[in-house]
Amino acid sequence: MFSKRVDSLSGMKAAHRCITLPSKTSDEGAGAGIDGNPFFTAALLSMWDNIVGPRIQCEWNMFDSAWQVPEQTIEYVANHTLNGEICRTEELAAAPGQIVENKLYVLSDHDVLVTAFIFSCFQADQGPCVYSLCLLMPLQHRAGYLPLHKFCEQRMKECVDRLTALYQQYTDAGAVMDEFGGEMPAFMSAVEGIYRMSLRDRLTTEGTSFDGNDSLLDVDFLRKCITSHLQTCGSSIVIGKSVLEVNKTLKTLALFLSPHERKCSRLVDGDCPDVSYEPDLFLQGLIIDGSGNVRIPEQDITRSRLPSSLIDLDRLTVKQTNQLHKHDVVRQEFLEMQHMKLQRPNEHQDDGAQPSICRFHATTDRSELVNAFVQEVFQLNPLCGVREAYIDMFVRRLHRSALALIAYVQADPMYKAASESVSASSGNSSGILSPTMGGGGGGIGSGVTGMAPNAFNIPPQQASARPATVRNLRSDLSLENDADFKIILATAEKLHSGLFTWLLGDPRLQGERYQHEFEAL
Repeated sequence: MFSKRVDSLSGMKAAHRCITLPSKTSDEGAGAGIDGNPFFTAALLSMWDNIVGPRIQCEWNMFDSAWQVPEQTIEYVANHTLNGEICRTEELAAAPGQIVENKLYVLSDHDVLVTAFIFSCFQADQGPCVYSLCLLMPLQHRAGYLPLHKFCEQRMKECVDRLTALYQQYTDAGAVMDEFGGEMPAFMSAVEGIYRMSLRDRLTTEGTSFDGNDSLLDVDFLRKCITSHLQTCGSSIVIGKSVLEVNKTLKTLALFLSPHERKCSRLVDGDCPDVSYEPDLFLQGLIIDGSGNVRIPEQDITRSRLPSSLIDLDRLTVKQTNQLHKHDVVRQEFLEMQHMKLQRPNEHQDDGAQPSICRFHATTDRSELVNAFVQEVFQLNPLCGVREAYIDMFVRRLHRSALALIAYVQADPMYKAASESVSASSGNSSGILSPTMGGGGGGIGSGVTGMAPNAFNIPPQQASARPATVRNLRSDLSLENDADFKIILATAEKLHSGLFTWLLGDPRLQGERYQHEFEAL
């Protein structure tokens, strides 16, 4: 249970309201409730006042005194996160709400881990002010939080965007917190649920489709699920009526994820199966209600950093959104329009403009790699860990093929020239774009394609590999099968961002590139 205390601009403090958060444990979750402690213990919004220094604007603290963060710790966090930003007011104020810096503090003396988001916000009566929005958690949850940090960072930046828009609309801090106050407890509750129901680092075939109970298994449907799951960079949503069947499918697909990605996944809680879709999770399950429906907002699908597969266990269908390079473009346009509507709500009420959104479409791809893998794995003994070893070997094979694809692309003279141009613009002296491991500076990590050729004014004819280059690559690497090529390309994108756009082209530049090709004939 959380209580919220608001400090108005006049400096007066008043009790506001209490918000109850569920605190459950589950045997399914890998880190379910360490010693029964809540995952988050407090949240804090503070601002820099040029007269009194750091000042707390709003505090979400545990209502139960047993888990309540001491007041001296709250004050220390407010001072610690803002004191170093005294000389940066003008820098942050240059783009209010657009520059959001994340900092992680380990306060061992207070037994607290703090993740702080520093941003500026323009207020009508005070001008630009520097703010800090912090999450506090027990230090023992550090290992459990770090895999979820990228997820929390994305959500907190959305909260900051919402908060800066409200501060522009209202001059009273109390009115802002009346609108915004419920969002933080809801977010903290969602993260705690993901933490409790996350998958273990190391999985076996027990409780999966490879556990040896093959008599009732639809092998062809399993092939489709694995193929689509790998093509969408390991991001899948599984829906069905049975919690056991949904969790079984989730555990099966999790075998093809890294330990870090499994921690960013969520099983279905049998005690509380009615949960909503959360963008940016690799795996999650949703239960179909009594009327045969399940709610997956298309806007949330569009907000997700990765394309998604939708696996329906009731209808035995597999759908997916567009590939990553197209998904990135739609996502960026959607987020930009949403940001504009938040910052200027009056200008966008009646313009009728609607952002593009990502929609699911049926997929019929048949991967030769996956077909051969499924056929061979079921020929192995399910005991003694033989199948687990074979699955690990298959995943390593995908990674080796992805590394070969990366090396092939980096050896392309056209790629080298474009890479050197990007490096010169960004100040990278290496001349080669640095790889990212599924969460770096671009592509999968940020939702913006890693090499974004048009961002550096590279001519359209040089913004992507020529079709002949792609054909040669697929032939030399034995990737003539379209489904296999998409799988290896998605795996390579996790290791080195920007490959999707380089090999398949930036959708925003396709028209210009085709025009140039026709003119060159």
